[in-house]
Amino acid sequence: MIRRLVSKQTVLYICLLAPLLFSIVRKLVPGQPSWIEVLSPVIICIVFFFTFKSHVKLPYSIKLPLFVIIGLFSVYALLSITQDPMIGLASFFTRIAPIFLVFIFYKLICNELQVIRIAKLFSWLTILLLPMAIIGVLFGNDFLPAAFSPIDAIILDNREVRHGFRSVSTVFTTHWTMSWSIVGILGILGFSLVAFKQTSSEKILISLGIITSVILIYLTMRRGALAVGLLTVLFIYLKSINVKALLSLLMAAITFYFVVLFFDMAMQNGENLLMSDAILRLGDVKLNHRFNLIFWSFFSFWLDIYPFGSFLGAAGPEGRGLGFLLHEIHQSAIEVGGAQLVAEIGIISTIIFIFSILFIMYVQFYNSRRTSISKATRVLLAMQFGLIFMYFFKDMLVFTNPHMGNYIFWASIGIVMKSIRLVKLSSPVLVQKN
Repeated sequence: MIRRLVSKQTVLYICLLAPLLFSIVRKLVPGQPSWIEVLSPVIICIVFFFTFKSHVKLPYSIKLPLFVIIGLFSVYALLSITQDPMIGLASFFTRIAPIFLVFIFYKLICNELQVIRIAKLFSWLTILLLPMAIIGVLFGNDFLPAAFSPIDAIILDNREVRHGFRSVSTVFTTHWTMSWSIVGILGILGFSLVAFKQTSSEKILISLGIITSVILIYLTMRRGALAVGLLTVLFIYLKSINVKALLSLLMAAITFYFVVLFFDMAMQNGENLLMSDAILRLGDVKLNHRFNLIFWSFFSFWLDIYPFGSFLGAAGPEGRGLGFLLHEIHQSAIEVGGAQLVAEIGIISTIIFIFSILFIMYVQFYNSRRTSISKATRVLLAMQFGLIFMYFFKDMLVFTNPHMGNYIFWASIGIVMKSIRLVKLSSPVLVQKN
């Protein structure tokens, strides 16, 4: 069915770019209603329906934990419907629908060229977004058209300002969704660069995409995303310890240093606070204090009240967006995924969810051993682990918002597993780059 209507490559583009397109649409519609962004997982469900009409031979070792996660979320989504059908429906689209991307990408990817084309598209996207981001930082988001500035809720609440500086969101709705989306893009770019043979122009384009991705993450002023991004870059360029890898990493570090220096010179305010101080310093980040404040206090509180959970969406943006104010019990909104999971699905289901995710990562690692894409797989595993860690301990929006980073996380699992299968079938188009 999909083949008759549009090409497989176009379907892959649509799946990954849908959240970006609906973010722009939301910003242009009067009132900027949040339900518009839920339309992107609706598209995922439609594609999944037509894809799954034919058998998807995803390995059982990946399929089983995915079905466990989908089953857990589905049970608690049914409980959501008993509270408010709209919360249950929204939770299904934001939590369960993105998982379908594993099956979609595993089914529709047939060769390395499809992944390279996605990487090239993402490279051009980051390169085109960089000038907008720089303008937003230097002159303010008000200087940009509505499609390239944050949603009104962010600006009116003054949440675009972090540590005294404006953060940017460009075509994304917020700087949060932009930062995690660019982290996902960085993982795809790194995987493509390390795994496959490319022309010189493709290597240059993707390398530029990697550099601009790191700069864009820096300009969002999100420390956690920057940490995951830099971790991913390390796995890209230190896939083996040799002079070429070290020189590449050195050049990337020098480029990043001069970018930071440029914004330090351009963005000093009356208190002589530097942008690098705001995003890179660790003096005001007391890890034990932040751990207790935003994670453990919430985690232990909701574990005591809801040891077996409440319902899907109760502690997330779905419930808050529809007026279910669970956070009033604690008198503070939940920020981290660990506490959100416990409040919604309980401690036992949370442990099962974490184990299932980590098992999926292990399967990718184990199956990629002694293959030509083993080093490239570690790049995506670094990105995946970084997103999981930040979701659980820092920012629940990583997996509770239908943004591109969330989609890329699940799609990357399908990309890795299909690439491994093609390699093991001795496909001549999947070979390790020299």
